Order: sequence, then C-alpha cells, then structure tokens
Amino acid sequence: MKTRLQPCQFLLLILAGWVSRRQQDAIEYLLKENRIPRDKLEKKRILLYEVTPHDPVTMISVAVTVLAVALAATYLPSRRARRVDPITALRVE
Repeated sequence: MKTRLQPCQFLLLILAGWVSRRQQDAIEYLLKENRIPRDKLEKKRILLYEVTPHDPVTMISVAVTVLAVALAATYLPSRRARRVDPITALRVE
C-alpha cells in the first residue's frame, strides 16, 4: 500500500532538506576558513606575550595568585561565621 504525503508534509520535507543543506554549507565554510590560519602558522607555536611553556616565574606567580584567591575565598566567610553563636544558628534553622 502506498502512502501519500499531504501537501504540508511535503513542504516540511523540502524545508528540512533546505535547512540541512544550509547547515552543511556553513560547516564547509567554517572548515575552509579555519584551514587558512592553520596553513599560515604551520607548526609554529603561538606564545602569549613571549611566555614560554616552562617559564618558572610565570608558573610560580600563577600558583601564588590562585592560592591567594582560594585563601581569601575561604577566610572571609569563616571570619564572618566566627561571630555567630552556634546555638543561635542551630535554632534559626
């Protein structure tokens, strides 16, 4: 038994095919545009502000900065929590 498509179903199929083709065109365009900078750079590494991957000063300064932020994020709320009476805090909840 043959199934006939309603006109609305037929239009939806055409629209879906068109959208799929447009998506494929966009993907091909992005792949082509990405290939151009990759070809120009070849095997070169991009250095951010002339920092090498094994720069000890940069590694230590990043570690110290992260540690300082972590300590501040834990110390400030704990200092505030020290002022609250534990019995009062338990009764409120």
